[in-house]
Amino acid sequence: MTLGCHRIRSPGASRYMVPAPLPFEQDIHELEEQVARLEAAADSPAATESLRRIRRELAALLKERYSKLTPWQTVLVARHQDRPQTMDYVRMIFDEFVELHGDRAFGDDRAIRTGFARLGDHKVMLVGHQKGRTLAERQQCYYGCAHPEGYRKALGKMRLAAKYRIPVICLIDTPGAFPGIGDGLRIPGGDAGKCPQDPGQPPSGAHRQGSRRSPHFLPHPPSRAPAS
Repeated sequence: MTLGCHRIRSPGASRYMVPAPLPFEQDIHELEEQVARLEAAADSPAATESLRRIRRELAALLKERYSKLTPWQTVLVARHQDRPQTMDYVRMIFDEFVELHGDRAFGDDRAIRTGFARLGDHKVMLVGHQKGRTLAERQQCYYGCAHPEGYRKALGKMRLAAKYRIPVICLIDTPGAFPGIGDGLRIPGGDAGKCPQDPGQPPSGAHRQGSRRSPHFLPHPPSRAPAS
């Protein structure tokens, strides 16, 4: 790991946004504040040269520090409040994202986002939790706690991807299922239990074929098709 995930700059960001420092990042934080100040006054040649020098120092320090993280420091990075969420990754690394809504039974759970996207030259199905940034977004997403309709949506989109032989990318970031009374009435156990399968196993009605480096889901051949 050469860079903290909470330090990834979103596309279109004109200035360096200084994230809240972790306990082992105080010297990194100081360099980041210098970068932010120099970017605000980068019109002069002297400021531009200083900015380049400090950026090199910052990159070297990040590489050195993040190559020697302790297990607990790794946990702190993974739990950072500014770490990217699913829709951040959509903006940063995916193209042509088309979101798919609803579970075709009850409603659309905003805690789980699904959709077709393009990663490089590959078409993929993206399934991921979204916690939200603002208070309004977090209330809409229930802080990443999915409802039964969210699990049904995820499972349905995985099966859709298997039908068209499209790889599935899952981004998991959740405290757990939403513990509401209505969720219990909508039988979350069965729906939630079908989704967290072994990552090496495809959804029901599909099998995995491909190398370990680039696994993808394919439908069952006719001879193995499950009985309807």
